[in-house]
Amino acid sequence: MKKFLNFDLQRSSYANPVLKEFAQLSLLKKIESRKLLEVSELGQRCYSIEKKDNRWLEQISDCFEHYKVELKRVGDMLKQAEFEMMQIEVKQLHSSKYRMNL
Repeated sequence: MKKFLNFDLQRSSYANPVLKEFAQLSLLKKIESRKLLEVSELGQRCYSIEKKDNRWLEQISDCFEHYKVELKRVGDMLKQAEFEMMQIEVKQLHSSKYRMNL
């Protein structure tokens, strides 16, 4: 499927520009999902910090602060991608209505 999408959407002169945008956003969403997985792994590392010395509380606090910042950043990226996908769907809808009126 990936080779088909790459060929069809990137090389074909007949490809629908809206489909190209969808493919780009889909790829973006996959990348962001991977980032979300990395952030969740960071959260797991925060929970696995052991109480070795007096600095463990500071280490946990720093780790969770970093986790919170990264989680918000990735969440904001996903929201933006979702908004852009809705915009593309609206474009597609208007485009199909326009073609029906011709």
